Amino acid sequence: MHWLIEGLTFLWDLIRLWWLEIIVCAVVIACVAIALPLLHTVFCRVVFVQKLKKICKEKNISYQVRRFPLLSLFSKHAQIDVLLSLEQKETALCFFPGITLKKNIYIQNKNCAFSTKPHTLLFWRSHSSGFSPSLTLDDESLKKTISMDIPQIEQRESVLIIHPTPIKLYTYQGNGYRVSGSGDRVDSLTIYEGADYIKFLSRTF
Repeated sequence: MHWLIEGLTFLWDLIRLWWLEIIVCAVVIACVAIALPLLHTVFCRVVFVQKLKKICKEKNISYQVRRFPLLSLFSKHAQIDVLLSLEQKETALCFFPGITLKKNIYIQNKNCAFSTKPHTLLFWRSHSSGFSPSLTLDDESLKKTISMDIPQIEQRESVLIIHPTPIKLYTYQGNGYRVSGSGDRVDSLTIYEGADYIKFLSRTF
């Protein structure tokens, strides 16, 4: 018990001596933890746009910016970000708003969607069992509604780009949500994850 009291006393003296440095370090660590997902998303979006521009140049596809691609990261509204044109065909690319990393995306219809940040509950067993099953639940308090009132124009395809890839993508089918993926349609929207759309574009034209 004596060693515990000495240890706590030493720790308290250390905190009193270095309290300012400790606070600064804690603030820096918190800021880095918050900034990393955003920086990762920005990096992924920039890389995607550069690949998209490269393919458009190779395939002679017109590339028109309607909204700076990074602005969608700070918006709750999906709109046309890039317009691709080849001969008589136009494709409107709409980036899914916000940071999709480590989130579940639910697309209800062409006008509405939302994202949730799931958390995991672990049910630990004895070490001899060799595994710990988990249950992942969506946190409804962190649900963010996304407006997708994207104008539909005849002879123009609307593509919803989700990048970087979320944990899970769901679309409303029938009477509930189902796991979905690139190439699926919701009303008049075609959904693609960023990497899959690059592959699709490179082999289609």
